[in-house]
Amino acid sequence: MKKVVTILILIFILSCSSGSQNLETENIDLKNKLDTLERQNLEFNEKLNNLLRQNQDLQEKLKTLTEFNDLLETENLELAEKLKALRK
Repeated sequence: MKKVVTILILIFILSCSSGSQNLETENIDLKNKLDTLERQNLEFNEKLNNLLRQNQDLQEKLKTLTEFNDLLETENLELAEKLKALRK
């Protein structure tokens, strides 16, 4: 009877250590996946920052073009008034 109990205890201990090794392997896999996700997150953040910089540059260019367009419209109105005065 003692031998049976001893064998059962040994089987239990071996199965526990096997389960522990599986958990360690799974833990390593999860850490690797986390590292991969962190790298991807850094890459996406860099791309996002680049896009935000490009967006800011485009907004500044749009502002400059809008100001230039306003100047051209003002000049166009002035020239139209001068032309109208010349035709009289």
